[in-house]
Amino acid sequence: MKTNLSLFTQPKFVWLCAAFCCLLWGSAYPAIKNGYEIFQIATDDLPGKIVFAGYRFVIAGALLLLFAMLQGKPIGRLSRRQYSQLVVLGSTQTALQYVFFYIGLAYTTGVKGSIMNATGTFFSVLLAHFIYKNDRLSMNKIVGCVVGFAGVMVVNFNTQLMDFNFSWLGDGFVVIAAFILSAATLLWQTHFADRRSDYHDRLATGHRWCDADGGGLLGRRTPGVPRLGIGGDPELPGAAVLGRFRALEPAAEI
Repeated sequence: MKTNLSLFTQPKFVWLCAAFCCLLWGSAYPAIKNGYEIFQIATDDLPGKIVFAGYRFVIAGALLLLFAMLQGKPIGRLSRRQYSQLVVLGSTQTALQYVFFYIGLAYTTGVKGSIMNATGTFFSVLLAHFIYKNDRLSMNKIVGCVVGFAGVMVVNFNTQLMDFNFSWLGDGFVVIAAFILSAATLLWQTHFADRRSDYHDRLATGHRWCDADGGGLLGRRTPGVPRLGIGGDPELPGAAVLGRFRALEPAAEI
């Protein structure tokens, strides 16, 4: 007897969705670089980059929460302990990670940034060895991580393989961001995840709140740094929809 599968359980549709998500994740690198140009955020304007990231994730988290509400998901049905867990995750998995990521991407190319970000896979394998008793490092895993990590680092050599070009403020920050993401993901799985029947709904809602919470931390004003606001500029492409970040006087309101 043939079972009728829903659309989201059909293998072909799942593969297409996964491929589309990979395309979206990959497009983040040129999109961020183009965003710096469209919003005229200078390379050394670190507060502007952090606020840029903050607004993106606050808006993304708010849209996801709105979408969950339209689906009838109980977005507010979380305990006090779970809210505190979301603050920790939002501060690490979103805010801290993307501080390093957005700054690092400003000082390296989009291609190198995407390749260097792949080091997160190796960090996950290494960290799992110290967290999970049933996921220890084997010789094959060690060799695979060493070869893979070396392959990622090859991108920093020039065409003659005689000069190693690695920028700590650029490539290094992207690698640090990858490490933070790996550590925060394992933190979620080992300390914060529960196995109740509504676990997946709570997990999805938690990630939406993490985006909104972490983005809010990114968007806050840093002491001693001029406030940042959003202003329209009709001469910039897409400004009518997205607006433009610009530095204001310290006394101005956001």
